[in-house]
Amino acid sequence: MIDTPVSGATAHPPAILVVEDEVLIRVPIIEHLQDCGYHVFGVSNAAEAIAVLERNEVHIDLVFTDVRMPGEMDGWGLAAWVREHHPEKAVIVTSAEQGQAAHELCRELPFLQKPYDFDDVAARIAAVTRRAA
Repeated sequence: MIDTPVSGATAHPPAILVVEDEVLIRVPIIEHLQDCGYHVFGVSNAAEAIAVLERNEVHIDLVFTDVRMPGEMDGWGLAAWVREHHPEKAVIVTSAEQGQAAHELCRELPFLQKPYDFDDVAARIAAVTRRAA
């Protein structure tokens, strides 16, 4: 289920799609990003994320996705799907996976190690959306 978006204080804040199956992680990061002025949507898996991205009435600038989630597609698959079908959208991948393997898989995408600091997430999103603009 998609979490209700709330617009931030600016006229056209970047829109972020948070893809995280753990509600105790998803809801706090959504609330923090909303407090930072972003327009934020939240879903729990890749299939829901693709459905949001395919709807014409919903504009998303950046997908912030966890790697591990239920369903047929994980976060790496979702990132590849976004890059193929919506290359104009930025992607940031996050995972609790430790070590070189996670970083090797993510050479071309911004990566944040869990547990992450909410301010670090907001700063990374700001940097990525500025570059994409």
